Amino acid sequence: MNIKQAAHFSLITLSHQIKLAGGAFNSKTKAVPIQDTFQTLYIFETDNGIKGLLSRDEFSVVTFNAGGLFNVSYLNESGEYTLRQIAISDDGKKNFMNPTFLTSDFDELESVLKEKFPSIVFRYLPNPVEKIFSDGDSVNKYTS
Repeated sequence: MNIKQAAHFSLITLSHQIKLAGGAFNSKTKAVPIQDTFQTLYIFETDNGIKGLLSRDEFSVVTFNAGGLFNVSYLNESGEYTLRQIAISDDGKKNFMNPTFLTSDFDELESVLKEKFPSIVFRYLPNPVEKIFSDGDSVNKYTS
């Protein structure tokens, strides 16, 4: 099976990535969660055989607009929270710009964001570490 790293779903939807790879996102598409990660392996059929897309091992904590579109993600491998601005080009393509390290400590995240964006109210920021290791739930529902 040919497995490819998926682009961030905030930039290109899963169904579009599968279509670009020659498949179709339908009831035959299998989603296999990777234990203790935020990753899911999506397996689908194409005319050239079975292929797979592996989602990123990150959790999108919040996306907000503050004079531009921003995304905060938790990178599971490094344990870091990063801030990325999402730029949309004239042809409608989305790109991440200027990734910035915020913190490695969830308890500091809200105050770091408040310092950078004082006019934004962050009411609830989900803790990704609690999500990934809670109650043995399927990781699939928390995949980014």
